[in-house]
Amino acid sequence: MADTTWYVDFTLTTGNNDGTDWDNAYRSGVTGANSLQTAIDKANDADNTTVYVRTDDGSDTVDEANGTG
Repeated sequence: MADTTWYVDFTLTTGNNDGTDWDNAYRSGVTGANSLQTAIDKANDADNTTVYVRTDDGSDTVDEANGTG
């Protein structure tokens, strides 16, 4: 089984928007991308996925998903 982690930060304005770490987390406001939905879609392709989400109040939440990939 593969373990995958994706990061989403609604406060981030820089970085690669590729979800690989906090500095490059998926983010809101990027044309053509919904940061949380992108992370969820990626989660469906992995065996064990954790999605960390940082909200605009600075708190972090964790969502875990088990895919079939």
